Amino acid sequence: MIEIERLDALDDTLLAAAYATIRAGATWGRPHADVPPWQMFLAWVRSDDAPWQHRFWVAREGGGVVAVASLIWSRYENAGVCEAHVSVPGPLRRRGHGTALSEHVLDEARAAGRHTVEAEIVHAATDPAPAGVAFATRLGFEQVMYEHRSRLALPVPAARLEALATAARPHHDAYSLRTWRGRCPVDLVQPFCDLLAEFDLEAPHGDRVVERAPWDVARLASQERARAAQGITAWTCAALAPTGQPVGYTELLFAADDDTVHQAATLVGPGHRGHRLGIAMKVANLQALDSSVADAVTTYVAPDNAAMQDVNRALGYEVVEHLVCVQRRL
Repeated sequence: MIEIERLDALDDTLLAAAYATIRAGATWGRPHADVPPWQMFLAWVRSDDAPWQHRFWVAREGGGVVAVASLIWSRYENAGVCEAHVSVPGPLRRRGHGTALSEHVLDEARAAGRHTVEAEIVHAATDPAPAGVAFATRLGFEQVMYEHRSRLALPVPAARLEALATAARPHHDAYSLRTWRGRCPVDLVQPFCDLLAEFDLEAPHGDRVVERAPWDVARLASQERARAAQGITAWTCAALAPTGQPVGYTELLFAADDDTVHQAATLVGPGHRGHRLGIAMKVANLQALDSSVADAVTTYVAPDNAAMQDVNRALGYEVVEHLVCVQRRL
């Protein structure tokens, strides 16, 4: 008999069991699995201030945790949308645990006033028939976006980075690059917020419908506090127009107890493309990164995003996994 309950954020024993279940589910059949570190997981469960709200449930059988699920939604936009995650360790699959917990969180999403649930299924690039996609289809989800997850071994040879920077430099002479670690410099806070709002519409979304994100100083500060609570350090490089206005940026994120750096957003504003700013910013950020902190950088890019795919291949990224984003209307 499966029993489903809300994860108690103060029950250390249950938290440890839930996290072990998440790790076991994420790494099954995935040699390059991307698993949230322990400190990040704790911050998700316990934080009330983060830009993203997380709720977790566990399924028990015979006293042990057999599956974990979560719902995530933004405090700022897309009020009717949430993202669901379900983790079941490989040896415990095909016993109904995932289905029962999925149906429970779909009911929770309805009760929370959500009309759309999204989920991301990541599988090895060599897997011709990912079970997660078939599972989501049986639950009534439809595919809305597809991306490649690529991996770049660290350290990147300095000569390769310098050659790429040298080749790109003549194309963006009128621009300057500015890098920083941690919090956004005070003089860039408001213009950087404006750029973040632009990114949320410019980034590829497949068939997903997204709202323009309201970015302001308070939201940026909330994001920076949330990252600090999760043990995340951000390396950022911004491209500045001759006026000093940021017109593009890229971010690398590293969690203290992780072995992988995550390449987050990269954006060049529509009026400033064609100057090789994308590769220039990525190279500058990799040069600023303390590459001793991790073994690799990973990133997600849509296969039809030809410009960014070309940049990543030049840097040395190799595709290791595929991501399928699915969606269900409630």
